Amino acid sequence: NVTGGGGLTGTNKLYAAPADGLTIGVVNGGGMVFNQVLDTPGVQFDLARMSWLGRIVAEPHVIGVGKSAPFYTIDDLQQATRTIVFSATGMGSDDYLGAAVIAKALGFPLRQVVGFEGSSEANLAVIKGDVDGTETTLGTLLPLIKSRDIRPILQIALERSSQLLGVPTALEVVSEDKKDMIVAITNTFAFGRSVGGPPGIPKARLRLLREALDKVFHDNDFIQELEKRGRPVAPLGGEMMEQLIKDCMSAAEKIKPILKKAVEKK
Repeated sequence: NVTGGGGLTGTNKLYAAPADGLTIGVVNGGGMVFNQVLDTPGVQFDLARMSWLGRIVAEPHVIGVGKSAPFYTIDDLQQATRTIVFSATGMGSDDYLGAAVIAKALGFPLRQVVGFEGSSEANLAVIKGDVDGTETTLGTLLPLIKSRDIRPILQIALERSSQLLGVPTALEVVSEDKKDMIVAITNTFAFGRSVGGPPGIPKARLRLLREALDKVFHDNDFIQELEKRGRPVAPLGGEMMEQLIKDCMSAAEKIKPILKKAVEKK
């Protein structure tokens, strides 16, 4: 697990690896789309050139707040008389930029605290009450939601997850004039957690890797193990991933001004 920059360091190393098919990695899709669109310093990859094996899952993203936070709905955040504070793993991460777009689209004041080594540390800050909340994937937050340490108040997804039927999506609560922003961020998150390799993996090897990964994704034992862990799976083949990344980059371009403002040094 190569940490740093919300996945930026690991993606750079993956991109620069020998194109022999022996180095692959799970890419934080949304975050890396954002980094590339923003020309973030340190980006040393082109997602469209990478060798994509397939997508593991495109999880809903969730805004969750601490159990002691005085917020129970998005309306509460919108009516807040002070700035809301969220934790995030890094300024280039999908949790940071996703939260920035949501705050802009739904109209609530937000400040984000970064520098956490990973999502566990960022979530712990919510639990301890050091910050009000966070925005991250459902799979990451679900154990804390079940333990009632974190309260979910919004989903960033095309439709409500079966695991959070009582929690609205951003598309349900956004005003019509800001809906395009929510559609763009939702489409970008569709990249999800995907498996890729460096550019130029020989076609025969790439095909073999794609077929192997596809078999795993449809293996009953594997699926049951994920269900036990509370981790959903929504696989997508490597060839379809090649088109998806183009769609994600196009969607992210629509919210580029918001993303740029979010990462401006104050």
